[in-house]
Amino acid sequence: MQNPEYIENFVNVGLQNIRLFEYENTDSTNTRAKLFAKNRPAEDKSPAIFFARAQSAGRGTRGRGFESPADAGAYISILFYPELFATDSGKITGFSAVCVCRVLHRLMLRTAKIKWVNDLTVNDKKLAGILTEGAVDENGRLAYAIVGIGINTKKAQHSPEVAARMTSLDEEGINISPRELTDLICEEFFAKIGEIGTDATLNEYRSLSALSDRLAEIITPSGTFTETVTDVDADYALITSDENGNKKRYISGDVSAKAK
Repeated sequence: MQNPEYIENFVNVGLQNIRLFEYENTDSTNTRAKLFAKNRPAEDKSPAIFFARAQSAGRGTRGRGFESPADAGAYISILFYPELFATDSGKITGFSAVCVCRVLHRLMLRTAKIKWVNDLTVNDKKLAGILTEGAVDENGRLAYAIVGIGINTKKAQHSPEVAARMTSLDEEGINISPRELTDLICEEFFAKIGEIGTDATLNEYRSLSALSDRLAEIITPSGTFTETVTDVDADYALITSDENGNKKRYISGDVSAKAK
């Protein structure tokens, strides 16, 4: 797909003006951010934001598609250059989820929670998803990181399977445009970016967990397990306890809470 037309704007964070590329429709804002990062001068490490009102090839975790219908969501990618290792990507995702949840709470959606590791939910229905990607240098450090955030702002025509487990800001009584929401999230992200990897952010993530002390089904390549979620560790891995009290640690997997 050719690079579609965009409008260049700015998001103001304190004294910093961050470039924002605004698309009516694109393949994927994460794809746009990746191409931008690869093609810019190596010495230019200024952050940038990519926003679209629709995506034709949105992506979720493990290569899944992410339905991104027009006028029904805010589809955002944040490109930045953290001084972190590739193994710290979970900390970036965790911080990003906390930022989105803070904004939702300020909008008076107090029931918004984080479902490990990268979803935002309301009453166990998915409201938003986060996909962190990047490039790694020869020393294992992140050359750049991209945080993709997709948030449902209005009810849309999804496939029946998807619609049954989704919600939107509109359905939860919050009326805000995708562009306004993008500004709020990006302002929070860059104003608090120094909190990535801190104990305070980890503890806030834990307090916002939709899974704490709940029985959950964890689907992994090695099998499906039903266990009680007990914690998230410093690397944002999920800690569970099985029926015999044995602790287990997951760094990836599909998790869904069992009915309360």
